[in-house]
Amino acid sequence: MQALFRFLHAEGFITTDPSATLDRIKGSRVGKPRPYTIDEISDLLTSGAYRRTRVMIMLGYLHGLRAHEVAQVDGRDFDLVEMMHTIVGKGGVERRVPIHAVVAAEIPYMPAEGWWFPARGGRTGHIHWKSVSDLMSRAKKRAGITARRKTGHSLRHSFGTELVKGGADLRTTQEMLGHASLATTQIYVDVDQERMAAASAALPVPTIPFRSGRRSRQDVVT
Repeated sequence: MQALFRFLHAEGFITTDPSATLDRIKGSRVGKPRPYTIDEISDLLTSGAYRRTRVMIMLGYLHGLRAHEVAQVDGRDFDLVEMMHTIVGKGGVERRVPIHAVVAAEIPYMPAEGWWFPARGGRTGHIHWKSVSDLMSRAKKRAGITARRKTGHSLRHSFGTELVKGGADLRTTQEMLGHASLATTQIYVDVDQERMAAASAALPVPTIPFRSGRRSRQDVVT
């Protein structure tokens, strides 16, 4: 409606735009998941990336970390007794995910205390999240993956998608991704054709007659 009033005013059909003082209505953002396939993740890891980049990729896919969460991983975040990884997400909100066996195998090679990915060039602190994103983009390029919409963040989409495909319910997946809203989690989870076909095949089938059962005109007694 606001667009209509703006058009009518611009074309001179009305002298004033009655919607000019109204707040602009924002449409809801509906996203589509863009996960890497398992083969593509393997390609990223075997693209010639150095160990720290490989660990970043594994943290993105196997623990569902965002780029800024990868950047600030500290050796003290890993509880090797309970085998849980504490992650500080958006707004300082913490979540815990199980330490995957593949990530656990890398822990002995990483600092037990302090940043796993310290800043370089004499700077203190951890690496910048943009550097994490750049390293993953280089691995993608070397792997020959050309899909523009697939980024380092797509590893989180793969994490969510594969959790659900493996049998995790959306509520569990929401917790592991650290989403405040279940609706956001649904955006991250891709449903493949095979899964949809299986869901369709599982629908109960009612009795379906071959014919309508109505009498033909010849059977009707007048």
